[in-house]
Amino acid sequence: MRKFILTGMAVAMLSAVALPSVASADVQRYQEQTGTITANVHVDGHPTLVHKFAVKINPCDGSFSGTGESHQGPFDIDETITGTLKGGKVDFDAQYLNAVPGYKWGTQDAGTLGTEIPAWDDWNSVFTVNVTANVTDSTHYKNHGEFVKQSADKNDAAHSCIGMPVNSSK
Repeated sequence: MRKFILTGMAVAMLSAVALPSVASADVQRYQEQTGTITANVHVDGHPTLVHKFAVKINPCDGSFSGTGESHQGPFDIDETITGTLKGGKVDFDAQYLNAVPGYKWGTQDAGTLGTEIPAWDDWNSVFTVNVTANVTDSTHYKNHGEFVKQSADKNDAAHSCIGMPVNSSK
């Protein structure tokens, strides 16, 4: 009888340890994200130039950076972009790498995706941009520990939200 009780307790303890990991398998987790950001420049309400960027997005704080291009007449313009994309709002600064090297432009403040957002540039031009974003998860970590384990810089990875639950009670 004593062996039966001890065996039953051991099975119960193992079940209690194993169940939480099974139960959390379907938890939505932060993942590394990639995507495209397209900015349609409008001068006096008319579309004039389309800028398309490939970006990597940090889901922990919404920051992003990337490279892109636009085509203006005979010029292919290579650009860099940095900014934030969070809660349906976007704010960014971009810089030309060729054509007009060093020319900078961007949004004046965070604006809602799909709407006209006031913009600025080095030449004090008056224009707006209509920005769209297409973002997808580029990783599928089961938990934060898996992300840290597979990262080259473990210390940096340990401070990231990648692999952590999106909604947490802690």
